[in-house]
Amino acid sequence: MKRQLPILVVDDQWPMRQALTAALRDMGFHDVITASNGQEAVRVLSGTPVSAVISDWNMPGMTGIGLLRWARMQPALAGLPFMLVSAETDRDRVRMAIQAGVSEYLVKPYTVQDLANKIQRILGKEWCEAPLRVQSGDKVLGLANAAEVEARVDSSTILVVDDVPANIEVIAEILKGDYATVAATSGPQALQIVHSAQPPDLILLDVLMPEMDGYEVCRVLKSDAATRDIPVIFLTGNDRVEDVVRGLEVGAVDYIAKPAEPSILKARIRTHLRLKLAFANLSRQNTALAASAKLREDVARITQHDLKNPIAAIISGVDILLESGGHSEAHAEMMRMMQAEAWRALDRVNQSMSLYRMETGTFVLRPEPVDLVSILDTVRSETLKAFSGMALKIRFAASDGTEPPAGCYIVQGERGLCHSLFGNLLRNAAEASQEGGAIDVRFSAGEAGVTVSIRNDGTVPSEIRDRFFEKYVTAGKPDGTGLGTYSAKLVTEAQQGTIAMVTDEKAGTTLTVTLPAPAVKE
Repeated sequence: MKRQLPILVVDDQWPMRQALTAALRDMGFHDVITASNGQEAVRVLSGTPVSAVISDWNMPGMTGIGLLRWARMQPALAGLPFMLVSAETDRDRVRMAIQAGVSEYLVKPYTVQDLANKIQRILGKEWCEAPLRVQSGDKVLGLANAAEVEARVDSSTILVVDDVPANIEVIAEILKGDYATVAATSGPQALQIVHSAQPPDLILLDVLMPEMDGYEVCRVLKSDAATRDIPVIFLTGNDRVEDVVRGLEVGAVDYIAKPAEPSILKARIRTHLRLKLAFANLSRQNTALAASAKLREDVARITQHDLKNPIAAIISGVDILLESGGHSEAHAEMMRMMQAEAWRALDRVNQSMSLYRMETGTFVLRPEPVDLVSILDTVRSETLKAFSGMALKIRFAASDGTEPPAGCYIVQGERGLCHSLFGNLLRNAAEASQEGGAIDVRFSAGEAGVTVSIRNDGTVPSEIRDRFFEKYVTAGKPDGTGLGTYSAKLVTEAQQGTIAMVTDEKAGTTLTVTLPAPAVKE
């Protein structure tokens, strides 16, 4: 394997960079360079030869897929072994990576052996010279579905309803060779056929018939859940505007005047048969999606609950190991890092459970005095560390323009919720900022409580401004989930606060959060 050049590890999480570096060194790769995001990695690759890149996918600023695409556009890096690391196994996501020229794709969580196997592959000669490409079969997705639709249309059965047998014979002759036909000479007979073991796929219905006219037949069909989805086309000599309107109002999908032009009749039949299949397919997909969403929520809720005990066991187990002593400083540091990450994971589980309760209306707030300056100072440090390659500035100021001291802006809320709330907002502001940009955080107090405004120079895209706080709304972020501002709104309102956004091409974007101050004790 090529070991004369360093390996570049790119990840916005310091513990992951440390863990990857340690694993690579155990494999014999002693020269490892790290970067905390895509921009920092670009600077490294622009001036330092490396033997391979191992990059996380989801990172603030330039993502791993963005870094990969940039590298493949550089002549000197076009064949550089490049491994993407992600927790996602979605087919489209993997295909995106392959199309961008990835050499290997490593799914989290992974073992050291998994990593070693991938490293051996990407550093082999064949992997350097021939990056993976999309297989030709992957480019024809959906064609089989289209062919299946046409096959089902061709095998359809058409019910022709007319009280004049000669008219039925004419229509049957037109459709011969394209569809199977059945016939009825009255409304009651047509309804009997429709409710048989083999109902038709489409009905051609005359209007003027004795005993039960076509309008009444159509009303009966559309009032029955078992038959309402069968397309009805009126085929009649009544072609006045009011007749057409009435036919469509009772539920027909089309209205054709006699005598019907064969090519037009067949074209309209085929169109409505295709639409019927499309709607049926959408209905099945919606049902499956609803069931999948409920299952996903149930699994997530159960998983969140069941994760708390093993995470707590990891935290306690690391404590016991550290207290037992006898470890090298490097191993002790690794254990402390594992414990810190376990605490973070436990906090995220707790926060996600709180968000679920907020959505379902079962959340119970346990308020306490929270120092917002202290919270935001911690969040500022975390954000600057995560976006270290962007050289951002996050500036604090009180209402009088001075640096706000700790203890001056106290609200009544939950510390964990406030940390999550402002962590989301500062991260969003950083993602919207230019390299070297500034984020201004202003604190003020009033009758409504404490107000924190967060301003950056970016602008919210016009197409999502009115839906900025809605669930899954995102724009301009290839890996965005649309949950950050949605959860910020939930968390703010759960603490009896308010949140608002204003954006302008010149003034930038400002998020304003107001949380209630603690009640004054008499």
